[in-house]
Amino acid sequence: MKKLLILLFQIFVFLIAKEGFYINPIISGAHPDPSICRAGDDYYIVNSSFEYFPGLPIHHSKDLVNWELIGYGLHREDQCNGDMNLVDVQSDGGIHAPTIRYHKGTFYIITTNVYNSGDGKPGLMRNFVITAKDPSGPWSEPHIIAGAPGIDPDIFFDTNGKVYFTGTHSPGDMNANGIGEIWIQELDIKKWELKGDRHTIWDGVFGCCTEGPHIYKEHGLYYLLVAEGGTGKNHAVMMAASENILGPYEENQRNPVLTTRHVTNDYFVNSTGHADMIQLADGRWYMVSLGKRNDLDGDANMGRETYLIPMKWEPTIVKWE
Repeated sequence: MKKLLILLFQIFVFLIAKEGFYINPIISGAHPDPSICRAGDDYYIVNSSFEYFPGLPIHHSKDLVNWELIGYGLHREDQCNGDMNLVDVQSDGGIHAPTIRYHKGTFYIITTNVYNSGDGKPGLMRNFVITAKDPSGPWSEPHIIAGAPGIDPDIFFDTNGKVYFTGTHSPGDMNANGIGEIWIQELDIKKWELKGDRHTIWDGVFGCCTEGPHIYKEHGLYYLLVAEGGTGKNHAVMMAASENILGPYEENQRNPVLTTRHVTNDYFVNSTGHADMIQLADGRWYMVSLGKRNDLDGDANMGRETYLIPMKWEPTIVKWE
């Protein structure tokens, strides 16, 4: 038996931080799928932008509470032509679920462009990476990752120097577009090519819409964070852990680690999920996630917004086969 450190935290409308009080959401109005990174004392969040241009809005903060829009990852028209078409993309297409990371002086955003022509045919999915030395820009041309199916990619820089692409594909078919299971493969960031074998590592808990993966390495283990249950009121965040980045991954017995699926439909905040985590310089950890605010009529007319949640690592026991 092994002792794994698993996440536990709670979400409130008003949360107490070390410096005082803050109010959620921290970025309001249609800023879904937040991903966060830290560079020194500076924090950066990127969100999905779908069919809009400029795309991939980037906010900056010094305290995780007060955020300023500083630029966009897709800010030039020449980034969005040809294989990266955002010119006539439909409203259910465009830029989905980015991940932002900072590594050795360079910022990376990895994400998916879904081109939907509106003719009823499946969308064309392009997973790509852009880089910058300054998160306010300029950002590079998109580096399209050939042979990377599905949506919601993550880029992970391991302590051994290897880099990994983690994505989402359809159950039982690693070459299909779609969502359902999480896969991982080593990524060459000099050639922007996948290499080695692809590994399916987890299919989640609920059996619905396992997506939005992020990999972390803490306390000697690899942690896989995913979203599940769809983006409505069954949305949730799940966690699994492994000694090997390629698996097998063991589910946290206390999943879901974040959800509002158990509250009433008219609860003030609902549909929380699709999260990312960040460690502060003083060792504290926080999570950002999307959520929806109900108005008086029970509608979420502000869209999916960005929320901040304090979190804590706690030990639990799982059995390894």
